[in-house]
Amino acid sequence: MVKALLFDVDDTLIPTTDFIEGVLYQAVIAIINAGLPEENPARAVQKLHELRRNNREHGNNFDLLCHVYGIDNKTIVQAAVKKYEDMKHASLQPNIHAVSVLEHALSNSYKLGVVTTGEPDKQIDKLKVSGLFDYFKGHIYASVDPKEAKPKPNLFQTALKALDAKAEESFYVGNRLDVDVAGAHNANIQAILLYCGKYAGQTPQSVLLQRGVKANAILEGAFKQEIRKMTPEHTITNLRQLLEIL
Repeated sequence: MVKALLFDVDDTLIPTTDFIEGVLYQAVIAIINAGLPEENPARAVQKLHELRRNNREHGNNFDLLCHVYGIDNKTIVQAAVKKYEDMKHASLQPNIHAVSVLEHALSNSYKLGVVTTGEPDKQIDKLKVSGLFDYFKGHIYASVDPKEAKPKPNLFQTALKALDAKAEESFYVGNRLDVDVAGAHNANIQAILLYCGKYAGQTPQSVLLQRGVKANAILEGAFKQEIRKMTPEHTITNLRQLLEIL
């Protein structure tokens, strides 16, 4: 019997990619209406995405966007922040079947935990706003530190120790081969890939090609270990299918 079920947050428990796209667009419209000198919201959203990719402290991205446009106006920034917060609390929902699966797991004495990449306070906030926080009883492990974040085994091992669970009796559910599946395997945990979101087309081979590995080297079998590490024990297309595995 599986002793622990560990989950990723973004695009696993919560469909954050779709949510973020809509919220950022509305926030940009609000900041333009407040005085940002830009007539094309899509262009400002693109710049905001670039800032988010290079800035770990997401809380000041709207300030940085204003700086890009040569603006230093807290009122304009607050317009975007208010719209973002309003939409977050109104729109951030758990993934389909997430609640029923977590309820089922708890009713069958499974131990639940979260292992996720991101600033801890941001990830916890997402879980609280979406109504999922209480299911995990504080067992939420998040980091952006490359020394311990996925695919390193550190956070997985911390979670298992806290849950008093064995790796070989546990599952991890995530949506990325290179981070989630590989990370679970690095900690000797069985991996379940949720095939959804922006990484749905990912394969072990495509990950290696993106890293600069030559196709011939892959075909010749030089990266069998890496491919095996990114190959999940199970693949599902919705969380409800977890019940068939467990």
